Amino acid sequence: MDECFSGPVLEKVQRTDKMRDSIARECLYLNYGKIYDMIRLHRIASAFKFELRSASADTLMNYLGPIKESLYNEFYRQQSDILLNETLRKRNENGIELPESYAGALFKKMIAPYAGKVVFVDFWATTCGPCISGIKQLHATRLEYKNNADFTFLFITAKDESPARQYKSFVKKQELTNTYYLDADEYRYIRELFGINGIPRYIVISKEGRVMNDDFEMHNFRYEIGKYLPQYDHLKNP
Repeated sequence: MDECFSGPVLEKVQRTDKMRDSIARECLYLNYGKIYDMIRLHRIASAFKFELRSASADTLMNYLGPIKESLYNEFYRQQSDILLNETLRKRNENGIELPESYAGALFKKMIAPYAGKVVFVDFWATTCGPCISGIKQLHATRLEYKNNADFTFLFITAKDESPARQYKSFVKKQELTNTYYLDADEYRYIRELFGINGIPRYIVISKEGRVMNDDFEMHNFRYEIGKYLPQYDHLKNP
């Protein structure tokens, strides 16, 4: 029943926003800049999670539009889109389409060879302890399901975060396949696409190339895989 959100509830959220804007300007002397953008981004996230949690996609976009236009920094405008997409993804079992942007096109090219499979994407680095630990933990699972018809693993790191010698040695020892070793700029674009501020970070891509989950719990892989491939649900009870 989105009609209520096009009326009283949405209006209440917007009134609350105006009140907080007034406090930011008159009490904190904030009106324009990165700190102000951070406050507004937090407010967007809160509204999506609570007051507008049952609103339609159109209502969410109508709510976000004026706020996004008023944001000072391009980074935070991108983050607002990520918040919207994440909210919609959680409601849509079919996932969300990758954007028609440079980063979107770059990522589509990277996953294209695996069309028809669910792809578990691992953002990692040799300089990241938890990344190394997570990859080692799934070594046996990767070998067990290597070249299966339903899913695969894809590994993405950057040259400046994974020195060549360590990278080559680790990839060989862990028998990693489907790896991308990107330059710093390419890696930055891909990370911004998913709003990645820290690694490890795991993304799930559907067989059709849609984003199913941009914060997958890889440490629970055997338990979580059944959500995307029901035929593997038995793995959670080894």
